[in-house]
Amino acid sequence: ETSPTTIKNKITILPRIGFGMNYLASYNNIGPIIGGSISYGNNNKWGKIGIDLMYILIKQDSDDATLNQNRKHTMGINGFYERIILKKIVLKGGLSYVKTGEVQSLGLAAGAGLSFHIGKMLIIQPMADVNFSSTTNNTMGINLNFGISL
Repeated sequence: ETSPTTIKNKITILPRIGFGMNYLASYNNIGPIIGGSISYGNNNKWGKIGIDLMYILIKQDSDDATLNQNRKHTMGINGFYERIILKKIVLKGGLSYVKTGEVQSLGLAAGAGLSFHIGKMLIIQPMADVNFSSTTNNTMGINLNFGISL
């Protein structure tokens, strides 16, 4: 049995959808972002750690193979630490792996947004994220994360 003041660590699952771009490798072509994150911890005490997956889909031109060389999909995996400040503002930072076409890079990831809890389990979290991976492979995106906290 736990007391009402006991702070429990929770698993949080947040699928995401949004828009983003790889502003170097894909030459500022914007596309939809899909993905999500799984984290564990408690933002009221120590924060959360987790892993985040994102995929940016860049529209291909079926008639121009030369143009398509600069329009490659981007996949990213981030390990992150997340903390909520002032009860609603989410700050996130960590390490990132970004792959665009054949270009693979390791770097840093940062994000900020707002967290809205609806009831005991539902979370809606608009976020802006940036991955600083290399001089030729960086991403940015605006996402709507929505999911549950178990």
